[in-house]
Amino acid sequence: MDFLTTLISGDFDAIQSSKYLLIILTVILFLESAFVFLPLPGDSLVIFAGGMLALGVLPVAETMLYLGSAASIGGLIAYWQGRYLRGTRFHDHLEAILPEGSLDRAKGLLLKYGFLSLFVSRFIPFVRVLTLC
Repeated sequence: MDFLTTLISGDFDAIQSSKYLLIILTVILFLESAFVFLPLPGDSLVIFAGGMLALGVLPVAETMLYLGSAASIGGLIAYWQGRYLRGTRFHDHLEAILPEGSLDRAKGLLLKYGFLSLFVSRFIPFVRVLTLC
């Protein structure tokens, strides 16, 4: 609780001496990447981490290593989930939730642009969900 109070008050010296911020950012980014439908602010946290890097609160090399690894490993787990869940009742339920035609548009993007559509979708939160279905 003291860490949260320190973060809210903006005491950057105390935050800088704590390892909790980087650990929390890493865990949240991993969970957001690994479990696509969790409503976590992964994109916002990356921007926040960039601000903390600019202020010198977070170490550059460690932050890039931890957050990059968390997003990469999370993405790999999301891929494995998609392969495992393909053709199950859960997958059919997710397809039924999507707006009409959105899955066909996402498939069209994948067929037309391939890897580029997956890369670009990482920066557009709702499009990312469509390209991973």
